[in-house]
Amino acid sequence: MLLLLLTGGAYTSSAQDYQGPFVISRGGTYSGNWESNDSNTPAVSVETSEPVIIENANIRSRGILIRAHTPGINLTVRNSNGYGMTPSQDNVRYGRFLDANNFKNIRLEHNYLDHTSGIYLAHYQGNQSGNETVKIVYNKVSNIDGRTRNGGMERVQFVQFNSVRHVRGVEIAWNQVINEPYKSRVEENVNFYLSNGTSDSPMLIHNNYIQGAYPSNPGSETDYGGGGINMGDGNTSDMDAAPGFMKAFDNHIVSTGTQGICVSAGHDMEFYNNRIINSGYLADGTYIRCNNVGIYIMKSGGSNDIFYNNRAYNNTVGYVNRSTNGDRQRNDQYLPDANERHNYSLNVELPFLITRDTEKAEYVLWETKLRVNGVVVGPTSGSSAPAPLQPLLRVQPLLPLQHQIQVAAAKSYRVARTSL
Repeated sequence: MLLLLLTGGAYTSSAQDYQGPFVISRGGTYSGNWESNDSNTPAVSVETSEPVIIENANIRSRGILIRAHTPGINLTVRNSNGYGMTPSQDNVRYGRFLDANNFKNIRLEHNYLDHTSGIYLAHYQGNQSGNETVKIVYNKVSNIDGRTRNGGMERVQFVQFNSVRHVRGVEIAWNQVINEPYKSRVEENVNFYLSNGTSDSPMLIHNNYIQGAYPSNPGSETDYGGGGINMGDGNTSDMDAAPGFMKAFDNHIVSTGTQGICVSAGHDMEFYNNRIINSGYLADGTYIRCNNVGIYIMKSGGSNDIFYNNRAYNNTVGYVNRSTNGDRQRNDQYLPDANERHNYSLNVELPFLITRDTEKAEYVLWETKLRVNGVVVGPTSGSSAPAPLQPLLRVQPLLPLQHQIQVAAAKSYRVARTSL
């Protein structure tokens, strides 16, 4: 390690064993197998603003896997595996795959994340060009987990932006995220807190498959605010800090707790052509007590908070929850503060019964979409996967004939709606 720290450049370790915590203090390309058995020590620490590439690596940790807090971080992680291990002490959650603060460029592509607490990005310091941005693409993710070993939890996400502002070229795309009940504890899978793109280059969240957002005990807990994607979070009257300028489209959101996609703060956000499916039940028949609504646009703050020009249209929604007397019901949309307030005809509410089989069919649709577009998620053994075909080939769900007829009439179909 001493030679590496003096010279920088490329570094490769044996594929058969793991080395202890590893510090990168110079730019270069690094491959290896690193671990930390101490929740207070990252497996990899990036302590340079020079460009760093971590590739073909295996990283496991009882705390943070990759920590990058040096101002001006310029980091790429690709074709690597990250494994969260049980924390080494009480009251500490599973570690983030990447915890980056004061960064200027982050690119995460073709990685596999298992039992981590996801990706945390705070305080962008780049030059606001497309060359200094955030790209999180082609990753495969299992069980984002904010639980502690002694029964507690912290709110964690697959991707959390915090005060990432005025960034051009942001893209979160072609990621597959599957969280299993009782094996994970994610809040929103993707959350943008006081973060924004620009009017000429909005943040793009597209072609992701997100399945599962549950509290630790989904059969009994109701105090839970997690879900699929929250595009605007964090209340403020400061235009510079307010969430804004984002687009979410062509995503598949399945069985995600309180909501599928929402906007609760900010401006100039739109989501469209997404599919939100929720049967309301686990595989063993357990009802998910925190179920609420498929999509919503509703201001969560006070009168002086910024909230305008937020839209939802052409989304396909089938979301089940229960009424106060326990009856199964649909709650697909709630749009009191959308640009087109309460205009539910802009989205398609699936008119047939939403079941676990409907959820399973959505994953088949996703796999077909990957195949016809030539997309590979997760590590590619060091080789580059092909980029999606242009234009994107959309895959239509295969439904029984009677369901196709019902879908054609869906815009005239209305179900009971309840407020949040």
